[in-house]
Amino acid sequence: VLVYLMEVTGYEAFRAFGVSYVLWVVLSFAVGRYETEQRRLASMEFDSFQRRQQKKAAAYRETKAEADDAFAQRECSICLEELHMGAPSRKTAELPCGHRFHEGCIRSWLVRSDHQRCPICRRATGGWDRVLEVVF
Repeated sequence: VLVYLMEVTGYEAFRAFGVSYVLWVVLSFAVGRYETEQRRLASMEFDSFQRRQQKKAAAYRETKAEADDAFAQRECSICLEELHMGAPSRKTAELPCGHRFHEGCIRSWLVRSDHQRCPICRRATGGWDRVLEVVF
C-alpha cells in the first residue's frame, strides 16, 4: 500500500507529510514541557499561598486569644472584688447579656427598683432589650 501511494502521489507528498509530522511531534513536545512547567509553578505558588494563609491564621488565633484574655471579666463590677469561677464561698451569676457578677452583689443590685438593668451595659435583665434588637 505504501509503495502504491508513493508511486501515485510522488515522493514530494510523503516528504511534506514527514516534515509536517516531525514538526508536529516537536511542537507537541514543546507544548507539553511548557504546560508541565506551568503546572509545577502553579503548584508551587499554591503551596506558598497556603503556607502564608496558615501563618496568618495562626497569628490571628494568637491575637484573638490575647484580646479575649485582655477583655476577660476578672472582677465583679459591683463590689470590685475578683471573681473566682467555681469557688463555693462566693457563687457567680451571669446575666442574659453575658456579664458576670457575684450572686449576692447582683441580687442586691436588681432588688432596687431603679436598677433592673445590667450595671455594665444597661441591658434589661428581663430580656426585652434583646427582643427589641431582633425586631428592629
